[in-house]
Amino acid sequence: MDAQQQFDQRRADDQARQDALLDQIHGGVVGLKNQAHAINGEVVEQNIMIDDIGNACKLYGVIAVLVVILIIVFVIPSPN
Repeated sequence: MDAQQQFDQRRADDQARQDALLDQIHGGVVGLKNQAHAINGEVVEQNIMIDDIGNACKLYGVIAVLVVILIIVFVIPSPN
């Protein structure tokens, strides 16, 4: 084999190695993309749950204020 053929063979081998590495990197990137989509889905679901909890807390706050008003109205006697 002459020098040019050896050079061409090394170049082909290097290209094959690079292609294999790029395929591995692509597989890793695809896996990261899938994980990112799954995490996004979880975050969206948790945001909905947090909003529901916030709305429930507001309602409980209003109920507590109304209970206090009722206690004040019925327990404290009017000055007659």
